[in-house]
Amino acid sequence: MDRILQIANAVRLEIEKWTRQKHEDYLHFDISEVNLAGACGISSWILNKILKKNKIHSELTLGWYLSDSDPIGHCWVELVKESKIVDITATQFGIKEKVFVSSPKHHRYHLCKQGKSAEFYISEYWGTQSPRTYEKELRDIYRKVIKDVN
Repeated sequence: MDRILQIANAVRLEIEKWTRQKHEDYLHFDISEVNLAGACGISSWILNKILKKNKIHSELTLGWYLSDSDPIGHCWVELVKESKIVDITATQFGIKEKVFVSSPKHHRYHLCKQGKSAEFYISEYWGTQSPRTYEKELRDIYRKVIKDVN
């Protein structure tokens, strides 16, 4: 689990740096390096790609975060072998940990799509959350994190 946390923290750090530089030009919602609200799709997508590159069986997951008031569309990564979720944007919900790890049965997380289905949906329909929107930037983040963690 240490390796997974190392990768997740490195991705979170690079996404935070990127939002400080670019969020006014590219991103919408209430995104900032503090909570990353509005960046769950791209953050989870890049985390999942890097985990897979490191031979960690993970799945991009699209679903609902069940807040006290309303369900909120959300993305996170599920670790298949470890049976854990890893959410690097959970701070937007008031969770203090920058990398939140929990059971996939956590009462606030409700899965709708996973794996290729979630990747397709995010790429095709999530607009500002689509990896296609930030292809160059995400490629740079991918390369930086791969270099830093290997």
